[in-house]
Amino acid sequence: MTDDEVAEHANRAYELATAAHSPEVLCRALNAKGWLLQRQHHAPEAAAMFAALVEVAQSNDLPRAELMGRGNLADVRSQSDLPGAESDHLAALELTERLGDVGNRAIALSNLAFHYFYAGQWDLTRSYARRAVESLTVSQLQNFGHFPLLMLAATRGDIEAARTHLRELKSWADDDDAQSRDSYLIAEAAVALAAGPPSESLAAAITAARSAYESNGLISESFRLAWPLALDAALRCGDLDEAKTLLAMVAEAPAGHLPPYLAAQQSRYAALVTIESGQPATEVEAKLRSAMETLRDLGYRYWLARAQVDFARWLGTQNRQEEAARLLADARQTFIELDASADLHRMALSA
Repeated sequence: MTDDEVAEHANRAYELATAAHSPEVLCRALNAKGWLLQRQHHAPEAAAMFAALVEVAQSNDLPRAELMGRGNLADVRSQSDLPGAESDHLAALELTERLGDVGNRAIALSNLAFHYFYAGQWDLTRSYARRAVESLTVSQLQNFGHFPLLMLAATRGDIEAARTHLRELKSWADDDDAQSRDSYLIAEAAVALAAGPPSESLAAAITAARSAYESNGLISESFRLAWPLALDAALRCGDLDEAKTLLAMVAEAPAGHLPPYLAAQQSRYAALVTIESGQPATEVEAKLRSAMETLRDLGYRYWLARAQVDFARWLGTQNRQEEAARLLADARQTFIELDASADLHRMALSA
């Protein structure tokens, strides 16, 4: 079904639900419209639909409908960097516990873990992810804890722990759900990139990024994880053509439709491609400063530190060592606080 057909069905369902004065049907229609708006990258409008769903569900004592709306509201706010995501994730988790819904509880715990992964609150990432592993008995549900634990371990450079979680995720490799398959590819790529060589990561990361984009567009957890991972792999392989192709995936997004985190990463990686390709670097400083400013505003401290290292290295080539040293000191402190040993090792190698 095309997006236009989905839109027609969603609008028709909304009209019928309103006319029938049925709160249950209205909730489903609001959910359908919210999903469609998210798929078309209209994040604030999608959030408004899901918030309306939550209000209707609460007013009519429909806790399962409220959970559907609260979970989707938390998701679109997280994936689009909109405020309020944390409280929505916590509310969704509380609803799953009240309803005894173990499947959605696993998802809510995983979503919270990833929310704190971006925010640089990695102790909370580990805590919520471990709850998913330790409090659930079904291995398929435990995967929702193993996945963020793997991404955290790979980012820190704990390769053995990452490989352990990857083995636990094996059932996702051939899962019927496309997002589960994409998640396994992301996990596989993250472990390969951490362990090296980067060439072993590139194909899986690219496949996951393209699949996630085709399935859910830019506003999805899978794309948010896979796309920067693929760009990291491409740059470490020296494959600038592939890096440019990956950048084009988000460069074509309409103005205002690209979430701030992805926009910051786009600016950062575009600057890195320019540097590596030896082209005139007239826009490098502006792009890297823009990336840092956005990541600082979002509170994504790990990715801010990564951008600071990139900028400092470029400044060093421009005989601006004093400014570079300040940025490297800030980044190093962040990596120490987060126990990001892989990044500290890379800094030491390039010193």
